[in-house]
Amino acid sequence: MRTSSVLIYLAATTCSANASVIGIDFGSAWMKVALVQLKVPLEIVPNLISKRKTEVVVAFDRGERMYGSDAAGMLSRKPNFAYSHFREMLGRMEGHPLADAVQDHKFGAQAYANLTRGGLNYRYKGDDAIGSFSSEELVAMVLTYARDITKEFGGIAVRDCVITVPSFATQHERRALMASAEVAGLKVLSLIEENTASALQYGKDNVFENKTVLYYNMGASATQVTIAQYSNYTVKEGGKNKTVGTFEVLGKAWDATLGGEQLDLKLMNFFIDEFKTKTGVDVSDSAKAVGKLRAQATKTKHVLSANNDIPVKVNSVAEDKDLSVSLGLSVADLDAVEMLGGAQRVPAVQKELGLYFGSDVPLGVHLNADEAPALGAAFAAANISTAFKVRKTGMTDYSPFPVGVSLKTLVKSGDEEEDEEDAAANDKGMLGNLFGSGKAKEAAPAELTEEGKALEAEAMAWSKAATVFKTWSRLDSKKVIAFHHDRDISCDLFFADVEEGETSVLPKGTEKGLGGFNVTGIAKFVKTMASKNATACGPDENPKPKVTLHFKLDSSGVARLLTATVTCEQPEPIQDDAEGENATATDNATATDEAAEGSGDEGDQKKDEEEAAAAEEGDAEKKETDGDADTADAGGEKKDEEEGVDEEAKAAAAKKAKKEKKEKKAAAKEAAAAKAKEAKEKAKKSKDRVLKAELKVVEEFEGPSPEVWPATLKAVGPAAVAEGKAKLAYLQAKDDERKAKLEAKNGLEAYLYMVKNKVEDDADTIAQVSTEAQRDELTSAAAAALEWLDDDGFDAKTEVYQTKKVDVEDLAEPLFFRHQELETRPSAVVMARKRLKDIKLLVAKWVDSMPQVTEEERGDVIALCDKADAWLDEKEAAQAETEPHEAPKFTSGEVNAQLKPTANLVTRLSRKPKPKPPPVKLNATNATDVNGTDTNTTESATEESPTELPPASKDESGGEEGETPEVDSKDEGDNDEL
Repeated sequence: MRTSSVLIYLAATTCSANASVIGIDFGSAWMKVALVQLKVPLEIVPNLISKRKTEVVVAFDRGERMYGSDAAGMLSRKPNFAYSHFREMLGRMEGHPLADAVQDHKFGAQAYANLTRGGLNYRYKGDDAIGSFSSEELVAMVLTYARDITKEFGGIAVRDCVITVPSFATQHERRALMASAEVAGLKVLSLIEENTASALQYGKDNVFENKTVLYYNMGASATQVTIAQYSNYTVKEGGKNKTVGTFEVLGKAWDATLGGEQLDLKLMNFFIDEFKTKTGVDVSDSAKAVGKLRAQATKTKHVLSANNDIPVKVNSVAEDKDLSVSLGLSVADLDAVEMLGGAQRVPAVQKELGLYFGSDVPLGVHLNADEAPALGAAFAAANISTAFKVRKTGMTDYSPFPVGVSLKTLVKSGDEEEDEEDAAANDKGMLGNLFGSGKAKEAAPAELTEEGKALEAEAMAWSKAATVFKTWSRLDSKKVIAFHHDRDISCDLFFADVEEGETSVLPKGTEKGLGGFNVTGIAKFVKTMASKNATACGPDENPKPKVTLHFKLDSSGVARLLTATVTCEQPEPIQDDAEGENATATDNATATDEAAEGSGDEGDQKKDEEEAAAAEEGDAEKKETDGDADTADAGGEKKDEEEGVDEEAKAAAAKKAKKEKKEKKAAAKEAAAAKAKEAKEKAKKSKDRVLKAELKVVEEFEGPSPEVWPATLKAVGPAAVAEGKAKLAYLQAKDDERKAKLEAKNGLEAYLYMVKNKVEDDADTIAQVSTEAQRDELTSAAAAALEWLDDDGFDAKTEVYQTKKVDVEDLAEPLFFRHQELETRPSAVVMARKRLKDIKLLVAKWVDSMPQVTEEERGDVIALCDKADAWLDEKEAAQAETEPHEAPKFTSGEVNAQLKPTANLVTRLSRKPKPKPPPVKLNATNATDVNGTDTNTTESATEESPTELPPASKDESGGEEGETPEVDSKDEGDNDEL
């Protein structure tokens, strides 16, 4: 795909500030997620335990669903409830070499064949309502986790994404991954190969003149090599030349069976043999023991990446027997220039690659081996999304797998009603001369003649096949094929055979059938033509309409049929003038009804007409000019012979010649216009004869036709996606219920211990606001609830935990509130009275400092202060008559609320502006003093300038003169400050 791509500067955007996209590097063992947000550097999303990569494992323990390291730990403890390496099962069937290898290696729960749709499923014994998971549903769970951790990290929900795939992923696996993303609620903007994403990440900040880089990617399960060539080109941007970097993938190769896990398996098998030699026990068939040894093998590999040897000990491998061994690591012949994947950390791999390439080609480690594909995918996502402004970069990638198409007459259309109409269409019209005569009855179609039956059999036997996209076709490219047929067709895509001299790179075991499409509307189009009394649709040798199919190999590497059209050009009938006019009118109506498409553009026709007219006019002028020249010559001769001709005769001759020239020019122009009109009518008539209709294209999710390719693997269609969404929604509801239950249980337990500790720690002060009976009732209730939690309440319902907590809160909260108010209420009263006093003092100073505040307004403030003072007096008296263990008559919060009206009024009045001083008129007599100083001018300027107040003096309350005292208020607002 040559896309103008990616490279984001997040300081600018064209869309919502909440826009974000993610790149997901979805490997066989690990997943990395990179986030792109506005004005935030591109970054890796950590998971819920702050790790930058997450194990691709899903596990269940007593109904609890787990991801990441928690799930990975279940592989050795409960392998039958842990699912891993299900990415390798996407789009594959039982018997596929890679799928069988995963089964042999015992990566957790074992898969089984899905006899309904093909593909592979996993049994789940934890819930009979589920029964099993498809590999797509397990992938969707991990993608859902990626979406959730992104929301937790970035703060907003993310939907758009780009996901990486290995170079050897076929269309089956790519479409299955996209279906998984749909189940997870993600929108896949595109798929991108891991090495291509890394190449994009490598070139995002660099513009190379000519540089070739080999990317060596040894991941967990496979090794991939890609060669990319970097260059640049110049574009105009803002009126200036700008150099844009670009790269093209020159080649790619892979070994889908060579990865870091192969080292794990070698070590694991070594441990199994050592254990058998030392103990006599063969644990190769024990899933639990194999899980333990595999986990130890992975740890050993990591240690050996930086050390030459390591002592190994695994406790209780089987039959309470341990394994102890010490070993070293040998080197292997591998190849790389820029290293990706976990092999970048393996010294043996680096050494061998360095020896292979030598000193002339340095071994580069410029990229983060784990995160480069995810970051590159995120850049690609931002490029495709319209939410970000991006810097251009070119990228061209190819598909190594050829795709072919097989066409057959459709036995039965998807629309039953349309089929009946199509069947009736065959009784007359274009093929009417081959069918029984007479109008068809409404009850049943007319019987076919023998010749008609033969033609029907020929139509049903019709088939064509072709290679649409050849080996190494460019991604994001389109192809068109055209043919003549008069029936609806089925279109099946499949992996085609390579051409002579090429080597097939299609992975072994890959199903060749890629799915099919039903194309309907052709027979209906034929019926429409028949109703127009058309007898042919093209040249005599091919009377059937032309069908055009448009295919696309998109940026994800998925080939599909996009659109289909049918066209027909009726031959021009031989007829008289009157019939020609009627025929033209009929053709015009047909073109409108059938949305016919002309062979030429009206603008081009107009241009041709004008050019034709100009040519005619030019010819006429040329002839006239030549004629004038001849006339002039003749006149010259005549002048030589008769020199005595008078001037009057000359003028008459010139006038006559000018008139003849004008008449000739007008005639030529009229002839040119007539010719242009004739050409226009001819073009319009030709256009009206071309009829076109869009055909209905429906993808068939029941698999390709068995006659084309006997495949049983079916694409994941809308029904399967809906089923997966429902299953994940059911699991999510269970997870939410379990989370709420756990939160309720933990919340109850924490609250009970808080009550117990507070009653003991604050016993003296709590005794002041409670009776012994109240305290005993509270402590007894808390102790009983704690005992219930350890016994019957260990696995109760969420509502029961919540009810238990409310029961204890009803006893504890009133007591704790009285205990709190024991100190806060008196303090609030003291502060309130002090502030009311300060306000009264401030208002008294306003008489001189703020004359703009009227006496009535000052009186309103004093009245509010007196009202608040009276309320405090009343409440304090009532509280004095109340027992400390009883509910208080007023609270500290109510005290602050009483001050709020006063505070709002004082704030408003303190902002009241002073009135403007009246203008000062200057007298002529005192404009200048005896010393020549303009005194009145100075005074006037001083009066009109803002008044500069002297420094505020401290009053007795501690506040500054001219300022308002501060009043606390729990209700914050624009007018709450004094």
